[in-house]
Amino acid sequence: MTLPGKSERRSGAINEDLRESLRIRYELGETELFVPLADIARRSGQPEQALTVLERGIERWSWRVGAWIQLARVKAQLGRLDEANAHYRHVLEAIDPRNLPALRALAVASVSEGNLEAAEGYLQGWAEVNPDDPELEDLQEELSAMSSDPSTDDAKTDSEGTPSRGIMEMSLSDLDEGFIEAPSVADGSAWSGKKKARGASAGGKGS
Repeated sequence: MTLPGKSERRSGAINEDLRESLRIRYELGETELFVPLADIARRSGQPEQALTVLERGIERWSWRVGAWIQLARVKAQLGRLDEANAHYRHVLEAIDPRNLPALRALAVASVSEGNLEAAEGYLQGWAEVNPDDPELEDLQEELSAMSSDPSTDDAKTDSEGTPSRGIMEMSLSDLDEGFIEAPSVADGSAWSGKKKARGASAGGKGS
């Protein structure tokens, strides 16, 4: 068994210290810290705890972009993909129409569902926000191929006749941490979101 190096142990200790600090402050009344607290719980393999914290916080701070993105990620981690997609759509429709994590996630989900027209729209929005994203060109090329070739409705096969999936056919649960980016705990400003939909609630468009 390979033991973690000193830097890895130190990093784990820092994360645990941060989590405990946030938990104490949250319980003492700083409930606006619910998003980074939930993010740490999710990354620590406790999605149910993260879900509880997020749902409680969104009841009060329904305009927080980071909260909805984290909620979508938690739902995807729990296998509740339809709900995750609904939360991503809520972000785009009610709070931030140029939100990159939501655009990326919904582009993948739309093709996986066979909704190529919707995928094209999400990819166009993605390109407007971040045209230099290295994943974007690959996804656009695959979408173009799927749109022009009716045979792509059937499963693709490799040289041995085994069904294979293209990158656009992945589901949210397949995506790693680097593909659908969420705000960093270290970025304090990322958690505030935009306040244009202050009146929105968890029962709004994307819920």
